Amino acid sequence: MKKTLRFARFLRPINLIMVFAVFWIFEYFLFEPYFATRGLGLLLNGYQLDLLALNTVLVALAGYVINDWYDREIDAVNKPERFLVAHPIPPKLFYTFYIGLLLAGFSIAVFLAIDLDYLQWLWLYPVFTFGMWYYAATLKKKGIAGNILVSLAIAFIPWLLIIAELQNLQSVVASKTDGLSDLFAHLLAISALMFLSNLARELLKDAEDAEGDASKNSASVFLTKGLKKTRKLVFVIVLALLGLEVLLLSQSSWMTEYFVGVGSIVVLTSAFALFKVRKMNVKQTFTE
Repeated sequence: MKKTLRFARFLRPINLIMVFAVFWIFEYFLFEPYFATRGLGLLLNGYQLDLLALNTVLVALAGYVINDWYDREIDAVNKPERFLVAHPIPPKLFYTFYIGLLLAGFSIAVFLAIDLDYLQWLWLYPVFTFGMWYYAATLKKKGIAGNILVSLAIAFIPWLLIIAELQNLQSVVASKTDGLSDLFAHLLAISALMFLSNLARELLKDAEDAEGDASKNSASVFLTKGLKKTRKLVFVIVLALLGLEVLLLSQSSWMTEYFVGVGSIVVLTSAFALFKVRKMNVKQTFTE
């Protein structure tokens, strides 16, 4: 039973469901009403949207598992209950699973690129999968650069739908109707919310994993700057999130309520991260 639960946590099902849901929320609560008011329908049909979301889920899952693989020695100190620590598996079996995820995702990417006539965007798949591997293998141990890379990847998710609906957007530009700048402004705002909230989360994880990171000479922000500066940085991030939320509240457009709702969840999550950092008990080894 414990092994099953650990394997489930290893797969991060809640995170993956959230990634999948993001596509449906943006497509049907943002793009569909926006295009409908301009006499346009969605370019993506139901199965294409599902496949795009599934492809992103597979990339995210591959990123999670390769990250856990490279973190085994650190997790042995910080989180010995983690699946790959508590139940070691042979490298050959692990890489068969990992490469299988990558190939499944690539197959979906190729199918969608052909189906939507978007072969020119196929390069995004190897770039993202290589980025997730490079983060896990190297950049994660290099401090805030790794935190920024993974947060940028999260923030880019809504823009995959922009690429998918590009022909519709070109039609809007050609018709010279209003509202395109409003759409992009809100997308930039929500991407910034996603970036900043994930960055706060990454900094919190670094603080929680300090003991194991120190054993492997990782240069996390927490280890290099200390608790006080980490708190300040997370506090600045939360203030920036609140500022973006106020900015969205000050706007009067058809999509404001949607973004305010999503933004509120993001801000509350980040505020909780700040609270956790403030309450942390840091061992003497990691004092400032």
